[in-house]
Amino acid sequence: MIGTIVGALLGALVGLTPLPRPRAPDPPRVAAATERRLRNAPPAVRPAVRATPPGFDGLASWYGPSFAGRLTADGERYDPLALTAASPWLPFGTRLRVVDLRTGRAVQVRVDDRGPWVGGRVLDLSQAAAQAIGLTGVDPVQAVVLKG
Repeated sequence: MIGTIVGALLGALVGLTPLPRPRAPDPPRVAAATERRLRNAPPAVRPAVRATPPGFDGLASWYGPSFAGRLTADGERYDPLALTAASPWLPFGTRLRVVDLRTGRAVQVRVDDRGPWVGGRVLDLSQAAAQAIGLTGVDPVQAVVLKG
């Protein structure tokens, strides 16, 4: 009887504990020399808002047909044939040029989702974007912000 009561109390406590939410990784840092140069530049040269770095390197993966039709974080339906990407920190609508450093091929994508939620990765590409650059699993990429 006591075991049943203790089990019920523990079950209630476990049920009340919120699950930890996945945390997006911090955006890559721009080199300190670049930061100093921008900080010391005259106002005409210094960008008004610099929320994201102009480019970054990291690992990219892809997500495909099993997600087709699901809503992305910006409210669109995911289309595996569209040239889109998921980023944990870039604003929706940001256009990127992504180069697969293994194949040397490039593709332009638009950020429309959040992710990847796997540590160490900076982008999740749509199936079409991954095929365009020859990414078959997880590859090192270089991304350059074209428009954000």
